[in-house]
Amino acid sequence: MALLLATFRARFPEFGTSAKPAIADIAVQACIDEAEATVDRDVMDASTTYPKGDAVVGYRAAAALRRMLGKKSDGPASDYDDAAKRLAGAAAAAYRVI
Repeated sequence: MALLLATFRARFPEFGTSAKPAIADIAVQACIDEAEATVDRDVMDASTTYPKGDAVVGYRAAAALRRMLGKKSDGPASDYDDAAKRLAGAAAAAYRVI
């Protein structure tokens, strides 16, 4: 399963279609695709109750977009980077236990 552009924009409204500055769909999709390439879906989506793949991809893409926006962003990219690392680490640890 891959994170959809519309789902990403809904979960992260600062990158939505009405966001200022506006970010083109192609730029957002490129960040999502890059983040998707870093996620092992077998590990991140191993939980049947709460798969974490989409969340990790979303946080990594949001961090990349914040870096791309630079000073125009709502905050530092590290906010999203840290959330992605915590979530991915927890999912990977649970996968090893299973």
